[in-house]
Amino acid sequence: MVEFKGTFYKPGGTMYKGPTIIDPNRFNDPVALMTDWEPVSDGASFRTHKLVRVNPNKVVFKMTGQLIAFFSILPLAGVLLLIYVFSGHMSFLPLFLGIIFVLFGVYLLLYQTDPIVFDKSTGMFLKGRKKKDKSPDPDNPKNIVALDKVHALQLLSQYVPGKRAYYSHELNLVLNNGKRVRVISHANKEKFMEDVRLLSEFLGTPIWDATE
Repeated sequence: MVEFKGTFYKPGGTMYKGPTIIDPNRFNDPVALMTDWEPVSDGASFRTHKLVRVNPNKVVFKMTGQLIAFFSILPLAGVLLLIYVFSGHMSFLPLFLGIIFVLFGVYLLLYQTDPIVFDKSTGMFLKGRKKKDKSPDPDNPKNIVALDKVHALQLLSQYVPGKRAYYSHELNLVLNNGKRVRVISHANKEKFMEDVRLLSEFLGTPIWDATE
């Protein structure tokens, strides 16, 4: 059983109460008792990914336009700086910053566009650009998992404090041995739950919902 402080918060001017108890026994599954029920990390305050069915054997989490726009800010700022420099305002600092912004921004954009794929034809879950000869390790799962080892979908919520506080909702794969792999997390619960239900139907795995 995992306990939290039952503190009241005021994200967006609305009263919220943090979850007080997550009791894995309610899922009637011994694997739930082996599983960690703390969130892996918080997520963005907007929807970052949407689940898309590519074909009958493959579904993919793809970046939303909001996330693409967010990670395009830095490289765009770099391009504008370079335009400024090469339009007759040659100066080391703007030139240096422009190059750094472009390179780092493109890196972040490429990193965030790493595929998140569930593929029945290969029997694999892949997160990121992995080598084809990479094999899953059920004892130390990271970004590659055999689909037949996925036991359940774990849903968790986490309060993210700040001026515009919100709740981030996290989707994790739970393996047969109780190990977890984080898939996505963001604050749009309605769309989050839609994607989770579609994924559960695709995989034929139960949902362990601890977001309430």
